[in-house]
Amino acid sequence: MYSGNLSQENKEFMLRFKRPLSPLKSAGSVKLFSKYDLVDNYNRACLLRFPGYLYEFKANDSGQKSELNKVAAPEILWPKINCPVILVKTISAELVNGLIGRLRNITGKGVVVELPAAHITKTIESTDFTGGYL
Repeated sequence: MYSGNLSQENKEFMLRFKRPLSPLKSAGSVKLFSKYDLVDNYNRACLLRFPGYLYEFKANDSGQKSELNKVAAPEILWPKINCPVILVKTISAELVNGLIGRLRNITGKGVVVELPAAHITKTIESTDFTGGYL
């Protein structure tokens, strides 16, 4: 895939996931970036313009730095109530990597996230990541 040459088997595999997506009402256009740091800079600028109080969550990291760099979750997360969110780890059959929602509340038990595509609002507790993208 990296070189742009897909086998027929890989094409068929990817087409199995083809489905209509229901975008958030205020999602606007899609932005594509070539590097993660460009994505982070864009997201940070959008979040700073978003109304509301900025919360801070710091990861409790342990392990080899080379493996921690492969984890999709940031070291520090700065969310705001009602900001768009995306799951970067599959947590259960209904809470899958890539699911888009909105942060509705922050409680002592976790964050309350509304996930319209899954038709649920759920409290998500802190979670562990291991090396590699999950």
